[in-house]
Amino acid sequence: MIQLVCDAPKDSIVTADSPFLEISGWALSSDKIKEINVLIDNTFVGKAAYGIPRPDVKNAYPTISDSDISGFWFEVNFNNLGPTPQTLTIEATSLSNEKAFIDKKIILNILLDSEKPKSCPICNSGDVARKTSWRNGKYQLYHCFNCSTGFIYPLPSTLELNDYYNNLYWENLEDRINKWPIHYDTDYIDSLIKRYSKNTRSILEVGCGFGNILNGLKQKGYKVYGQEYSRKSAELGIKHFGLDITIGPLSELKTKTYDLILLRAVTFYAPQKTLKKAD
Repeated sequence: MIQLVCDAPKDSIVTADSPFLEISGWALSSDKIKEINVLIDNTFVGKAAYGIPRPDVKNAYPTISDSDISGFWFEVNFNNLGPTPQTLTIEATSLSNEKAFIDKKIILNILLDSEKPKSCPICNSGDVARKTSWRNGKYQLYHCFNCSTGFIYPLPSTLELNDYYNNLYWENLEDRINKWPIHYDTDYIDSLIKRYSKNTRSILEVGCGFGNILNGLKQKGYKVYGQEYSRKSAELGIKHFGLDITIGPLSELKTKTYDLILLRAVTFYAPQKTLKKAD
C-alpha cells in the first residue's frame, strides 16, 4: 500500500496568488515508489523530483525501505497551461504499478499571461494596466492610459452576457422601481444637456436598466428611447413607465437618429465587436 502525503499546499482548496505553485510532500511503499506525477485537470504536466531526504519520515517509518529519501518536490507554472485550471492531482506509482492520488481544488487570484489584455478594446493602445485589485471570478478591471477607457477583461461572451442579464442582473427589481421611479442623477443630467446640448429633444439611453433615468427625462419633456440587454428590466420599464425600450444587444436597435445618446457604466463590459462598430 502506498502512503502519499502532500505537505504543501496543505489545504484541500488551494488559493494561488502567484503563477507559480510549489508542491512538496513524501510517499512510501513497501515495494518502493517508481514515480510521482503532477496533473492539472487530469492532464499530465510533469514528474516531481523524488528522493529528497526526509529524516522525519525515516524516524516515523524506520523499517520501510527508502523512507529516509521519500520526499518529492515540483513547481507548477500556471502560465504554461491552458485556461484557468480547476483541479491539481498528485499521483504516486509504485514499482508494482499500484497508484495513490491526492486531489486539490485550485482557485487563482491572478490573471495568467495568456489572460491579460494586449490592447485597449476601444483605441487598440497597448498602454493598459490593471486598475484596481477588484476581481470577480476570471474578470478584472483594466484602464487604458491612452483614451482613459476602463474595461473588464476578459470581455464576456454573448452567452455569458445572456446568462448574467437574464438571471443575475438587477435583484429586487420591483422594490427598486417603487423606491426610485426617477433616478437621483436625472436633474444633473438635465442640467448638462441644457448647458452643452440645449437643442436636444430626443434621447437614446444605451443600457437603460428599468428606465428610471429615462422616466425622469420623459417627465421633463424629452422624447426618450432605451436599449437594455436584460429582458426582465426592460419589460418592467415598459410596464411601469410606458417607455420605448428595445430589448437585446445594441445590434437589435433599428437605424434611427437621436439628438443625444446617453451611456452610463456600459462600455467596460460591452462585447468588443460592439465597441468596434460604435467606434
